[in-house]
Amino acid sequence: MNKKKTKISRTENPEKFNFSNDKTVRVILIIIMIIALGILLSTIAYTIYKTQANKDIIKYTEVYTSAEVAGNPGLNADPDGLKFGKVPPGASGIRYLDINTSENAIVELYISGELAKYMTVDESMFEINAGESKRIPFYLHIPDTVPLGLIEGKVVVIIRRAEE
Repeated sequence: MNKKKTKISRTENPEKFNFSNDKTVRVILIIIMIIALGILLSTIAYTIYKTQANKDIIKYTEVYTSAEVAGNPGLNADPDGLKFGKVPPGASGIRYLDINTSENAIVELYISGELAKYMTVDESMFEINAGESKRIPFYLHIPDTVPLGLIEGKVVVIIRRAEE
């Protein structure tokens, strides 16, 4: 009789598979651990960066702005934004934003959206003292060539701690 010896490979007999002796598995596990550690460290670094970058912001606010270009003028006195109401082509308007803070601060104002083409503000960055209130005028001028309809935008107000 001719008996052949059969070798059993690791894949054919999983009970005898030993992870600790397989170099490929160890290398893969080390690579996975390095990637996981890199992700963890990147997340921690990003969190620290964001915390430090925004620590001086006291308040961030977005104020809705709108104007309806219409044939007849109309007033909008809603206190929930800088709404100019109905403004005929070629006309102008003014609205005010009151800003106050309980500590010395630097105020930054940014106008965005379609209405930004037609709005201006005298001071887009200024200092304000603790307890002080400042009334900021926003001017709107609608050229004759603007078609009738609603124009919208927003004013971003960022109040930062003043450097001591």
